[in-house]
Amino acid sequence: MGQYHMIINVDKKEYLRSNAGLKLLEWGYLENPMNLTLLDNLTKSWKGDRVYVVGDYGNSRDVYSRECSRIFSGLEKEFELCDNDGKINNSIYSLAYDKFKEIPLKDNLKVDNYRYIYNHDTKQYIDLKHCVPADFNYDFFKYKNKIGYMAIAPLPLLLSLSNGLGGGDYYEKSYNHDLVGSWVNNTKSLEVRKDKLDNNYEELLPEFQEGKTYMSYKEAQRVKKILEEKYLDTFKEDLWIKKEFIESIVKGKNPLIESNKKCDMER
Repeated sequence: MGQYHMIINVDKKEYLRSNAGLKLLEWGYLENPMNLTLLDNLTKSWKGDRVYVVGDYGNSRDVYSRECSRIFSGLEKEFELCDNDGKINNSIYSLAYDKFKEIPLKDNLKVDNYRYIYNHDTKQYIDLKHCVPADFNYDFFKYKNKIGYMAIAPLPLLLSLSNGLGGGDYYEKSYNHDLVGSWVNNTKSLEVRKDKLDNNYEELLPEFQEGKTYMSYKEAQRVKKILEEKYLDTFKEDLWIKKEFIESIVKGKNPLIESNKKCDMER
């Protein structure tokens, strides 16, 4: 069964919920309104708060991470979700949905305004320009006469308390799975900015990517450059590029020679 996820601010007693697919990897992408609204809120009223991504299967007993279990346990006690015998009578997800205030998602937000995410506890930062394709076999496309690719948003995974319990989650065999939930203790220290700070923080490259074959950011930029310089006129607007085309470029071959099929992928 699929696990539904929402983004919860337990201090403000507010939440964000997708108005389309509710599974984590139905909305957990860089340009999705859920991610962009999260980033925007963290620059404003949510800055310094405890903010988590929570699934409807999540509780202190079922999650895989000891740290996530500890946070769930604390929230269950804080909101009195357990009886005297320790039995869990309600989930954080259900509590938020029933009792917290839903914050509308914001339209027309631009990811460039939230390019840098700083974790002042761990002395790390993320540059959202350095995200990788969600799955390089499928996620390159042509839009407005440029080549782009769909990328998984790193912050929702880093703040996830209950990933891995249901369908639509970021699965264990996916790249950098061990980073999922790794920032759940640092939500109060997060800072989202348009401009880069002048400090000595280490860049964290989450590079969350599904599929059997990994593509680094450097390789993704190389493929993107080749597509734009040599093959841009081959593709129609607003269509995904066939995975065979991408694979040929990765292997150093001419994709037009490798396949006589149409280069646009229909799906």
